[in-house]
Amino acid sequence: MENTNGTGAINTSNYNTITNDNTKPIQKTAIKVVNDQNKQLPLAKGYFSEDGTVFPDESIILRGLTIIKDNPSIGVTGQDIRKQWIKHYTNEGQCKVTTFSHTLPIFQPKDMTITAILQHYKKKYDINIYYINNNVKNSIGKLVQQLKNKEQIGVITNISDKKWHMTPVVISKNNDHIYIVTLDSIDRKNYSFWRFFSSTEKLIETCGTQHCHLFHAGIPRQQDMYSCINDAIIVLKDALRKPNLINDLLKTSKTVDVTYNDKNNGKTVYQVVIAEFPKYLYKTVQNKKLLDELTTEDLQTSLTAESTDVSSIKVKKTLQTHFNKYNRTLTVMKKTVTYGDSIETKTQQDYWQVNTYLQTKPYRMLVKSFEEIADSNGKINQEIATKLMEKYVNPSF
Repeated sequence: MENTNGTGAINTSNYNTITNDNTKPIQKTAIKVVNDQNKQLPLAKGYFSEDGTVFPDESIILRGLTIIKDNPSIGVTGQDIRKQWIKHYTNEGQCKVTTFSHTLPIFQPKDMTITAILQHYKKKYDINIYYINNNVKNSIGKLVQQLKNKEQIGVITNISDKKWHMTPVVISKNNDHIYIVTLDSIDRKNYSFWRFFSSTEKLIETCGTQHCHLFHAGIPRQQDMYSCINDAIIVLKDALRKPNLINDLLKTSKTVDVTYNDKNNGKTVYQVVIAEFPKYLYKTVQNKKLLDELTTEDLQTSLTAESTDVSSIKVKKTLQTHFNKYNRTLTVMKKTVTYGDSIETKTQQDYWQVNTYLQTKPYRMLVKSFEEIADSNGKINQEIATKLMEKYVNPSF
């Protein structure tokens, strides 16, 4: 499951503890405790930084870290280290490594936790999301066959033969038409994107070429190397709460012919609908270029309409209010290593405006959903967890 190009998941064998090799250890500051709905949550400010930076929901993050410590099978954590290879050949090339001067670890849930989160969102929003990482083509085919008219579901899946990256997919049925939408967080030129469409060939034949529509509406929004699974959960949770998602995509769509080169089967041409990634799904975007391109009008995109929470109705939530809450100016260290006849290393300190939502939200998802699989002692109830795994992970229909 290792990711080597900055687009997906974390190697779970290497990041089973909180690490931060380039910064000082987490401060041992005094932590107060407050009774929050009968749950003891620590209150902290600036716990993960020595320069005074306060991350959103630090008390929730600390609670999540306690759950992980007490239940190691919940998931893993890792340091935000971003690597980028440029023109990497055998004897020459360049590697850029970016690290951050804070100790906030990135959490990646394991399968058991993913299912608890999906169950939590099923109860809260009445949406269906499944996690498929095995026999993807046949599993998606079975899901399509069971769809009711006007129904849409979400699928988190590894759409390529690789295991290191997960993609959010929406499948929707409208009369006799099936819409399969990838909302990938990496570049659509990536091999995995086209591999997915080649794997749906039998599905297209079953539905009929005029009745099965392939959409791509993703953007390269993810920058850290571990958050593809968290991004997929969050994006699907928000997308499925929009009953008119397909109509929104059709407004910005264009159909293109794409040639896929398979080393075994030769060239195949697919018709793919390319659509804009909706602005109301921009909450997880880490890519600075995409954020800088947002207009004043874009930032006023409403997020309130997608929620039925009473608290959301009181205050209008927009992309602007979202970024106001989660954006932080963070100190970064950029190290560039150039390989050639000799090895040259340069380091530079910089300050970035970073959207921390994708790093902080997973802890809230963990704390909220852990109740679905926890017993009265705060430990995992294996019987309940197993049933949820059967329901949401590679389900058999």
